[in-house]
Amino acid sequence: MKDIPIYTGNGGIATLILKEIPYKKAAYVLIRSLEFDKTKLFLGQCWEFCKSVGAQHVYVSGREPIPGLPYLYDLLRLRRPAEIPLPSDRVFLEPVTKQTAKDYAELYQKLFSSFPGAATYTEQKVQEIVQRGGIFFAIEGKKTIGIGELWDQEIRCIGVLPGYRGKGTALLASLLEKVEGDAWLEVASNNLLARKLYEKLGFCEEQILSHWYCLDSVFKE
Repeated sequence: MKDIPIYTGNGGIATLILKEIPYKKAAYVLIRSLEFDKTKLFLGQCWEFCKSVGAQHVYVSGREPIPGLPYLYDLLRLRRPAEIPLPSDRVFLEPVTKQTAKDYAELYQKLFSSFPGAATYTEQKVQEIVQRGGIFFAIEGKKTIGIGELWDQEIRCIGVLPGYRGKGTALLASLLEKVEGDAWLEVASNNLLARKLYEKLGFCEEQILSHWYCLDSVFKE
């Protein structure tokens, strides 16, 4: 299912992210402009359209707060200055290949499928990322304990399997070792465990990128 980059309605403009509907039955409304006296009218139109194409859950984000909606979290951008020393613990980062792309996709889904805003990783999507590089299995001994993804200076993904939660620091340090200059990442404000880990390694909040809400209880079919 294709996204709609520009969706116009009575009182606003949004981008509709529909590609997750086949996997998570979820659609995402990214507000581009909004007349606040017509907020409910416009969001109702977005909700009806998303429902009509199969969404069971509809989430909304905006750069500015949207009063009156059930709040979920803020998406934060964190930055880490390059001069901060890294801890000594490391894990081995094994690059994902075309042959192991399916394994990575399955592991990613196992770790992140319960997060409302997490994208679905198919084998095809991982194959595309493999061509760019920066995508790894975290290995300790002979066991895969997690995954990590790095795009230039941005940490795009970090996750460790249950039973290896204490290895998150070593995994993050191993990824950061590959970064030239300052590093940054994005995290949900309500992901307290992840934020604690990032702050431990020197990340500080730089910017609120967007505010997220859920429309599931606002409109009725």
